[in-house]
Amino acid sequence: MKLNKPTDLLRSSLVYFKGSMTEQTNEWWIGLGEELETDIETLSDETK
Repeated sequence: MKLNKPTDLLRSSLVYFKGSMTEQTNEWWIGLGEELETDIETLSDETK
């Protein structure tokens, strides 16, 4: 899948919200949470 613009990424992300929650959706959210956590840790390290 080729993403040409930010809206393509958003549109592909919305696919996860169709239908019931699946293991794949849970893994996607866990992965997103881990990425955000890393970003927050990186920011707080830089401000020290």
